[in-house]
Amino acid sequence: MAADAARAPMDFAVFIAEQMQIDLEREAIRKGRAEVLALMAENGFTPKAQPFSLRLWLAKIGFSSFVHLWFLWYLCLLAVGFVLYAVVAKWIVRGRVSSAWVCSPLAVVLFIGLTMIPQYQMGRPFDFFGPDTSSDFVPNWVILGYYAIFFFFGAFYYDADDQKGRLGRYWPWVLAFGMLILFPAGLSTSGLALSAYSESIPEATRWGLGVAFKAAFAWAMSIGFIGLFRAVITRESRRIRYISDSSYWLYVIHFPIVILVQVWMQDWALGAWTKFTLSTAVITVLLLASYHLFVRYTPIGWMLNGKRQRPSHSDSAGSRP
Repeated sequence: MAADAARAPMDFAVFIAEQMQIDLEREAIRKGRAEVLALMAENGFTPKAQPFSLRLWLAKIGFSSFVHLWFLWYLCLLAVGFVLYAVVAKWIVRGRVSSAWVCSPLAVVLFIGLTMIPQYQMGRPFDFFGPDTSSDFVPNWVILGYYAIFFFFGAFYYDADDQKGRLGRYWPWVLAFGMLILFPAGLSTSGLALSAYSESIPEATRWGLGVAFKAAFAWAMSIGFIGLFRAVITRESRRIRYISDSSYWLYVIHFPIVILVQVWMQDWALGAWTKFTLSTAVITVLLLASYHLFVRYTPIGWMLNGKRQRPSHSDSAGSRP
């Protein structure tokens, strides 16, 4: 909606421009916006979001794009690779993967190095922080390879059966290092940084450092959160299990609900943070309600998390969640 874009807050427009390393003058933006809106008013435009049209959506996107479900498609492809891994591991490893090796600093450094290979080829042309995405039916092999590294590390780690919690045992330090050192360092070498950062060092050096920081940050946060949850969630929790069981359904169905709620609230005379908080609460309630009523105790829920029995009144009265 071009009219909405032309009325966007000035600070937001400048922020987007800085991300793309475009120099904008506020006065020039104001004059340009006025001209754009005048032209649009003269030639006709739609000031608000129009009703969703399945025919139009199929015509523009069709079935060639998975939209937000792209990662589920990649996960299916990785599951095929896992079957091959299981067959090979059965004949070659003939036993569990060594927990001492999987949890060692050497293994972490090795996987960071492997992650840098696909990361080096991602992020262009705008050099955003983190990995790329691809919603096409035909997989992007660089992106698939990036996520395969994390996926198969998880397979190795599960097979290693780390009962002692070696991986992530220093989670406070790892998370602090990731958030306070690696994340700012990665931002300072990416397209999100101010031009002063990127111009102070050669382009090749800046890009290489950015790749290293991004890869190391991803692993620091992954390992740190493994340790955090191992330390904090020390026993079975019905509430956490419920949220975990619902996560796949929430991921699959959230996108259209998020759009509908935002369209519904767009003209409300409320501040941005108020709208954000209210929309998040409404969307969360709707998603969890849809899961509980239509998924959890149905064949869809059985497929996602196994068959669940509805709790009887006596069970709910005599047990704590």
